[in-house]
Amino acid sequence: MVLENIIPVKLAEQKPWNMFPIAFLFSTIAIFLALWIFPSHAAIVAVFLTTLACMPLMLTVIGFEKEKEERTRDYIKQLLLSFFRGKKQIKFTGTSSETKEKLLYFFIFLFLGLSLSFTFWFSVLPDNLISNLFYIQLNTIREINIGVMGKFLMGKYFSKILLNNVKVLAFCVLFSFIYGAG
Repeated sequence: MVLENIIPVKLAEQKPWNMFPIAFLFSTIAIFLALWIFPSHAAIVAVFLTTLACMPLMLTVIGFEKEKEERTRDYIKQLLLSFFRGKKQIKFTGTSSETKEKLLYFFIFLFLGLSLSFTFWFSVLPDNLISNLFYIQLNTIREINIGVMGKFLMGKYFSKILLNNVKVLAFCVLFSFIYGAG
């Protein structure tokens, strides 16, 4: 409830590069809370807490952009009606493509801040915390890499990596339809 109020929605939309340090802060807090409260399941809890911290701000910014887009539609309707009725044109503040571009930059800087944070803490924390915090990711990489060294282009190893990536993509698409996010 407090973290999403660090940056106002209008500021996040107008200056999306501010999301970089905010995302870094969100994931840093999530990492240390996960290690402190749920040390045995820190790998999952850190991702969950990071998502939990980002969701209110993301949903608010998307809602803000949706309102602006609805105002754009209303403007176009009023413009067409005024054209046929012979009235003066109505002032308009922005286009739909500009809004989508700002929203895209918002998510890019959010992603970069989260990525840098997890990369930073992976390289700085001691080995015992790293193995606890990133054990799921490390195990997945180890499972894929077993026997792959130097044999990447061989059919079965290439297909194993490709199949894993297709599976991840399929779940992302499925969850975006189920949850309506994405």
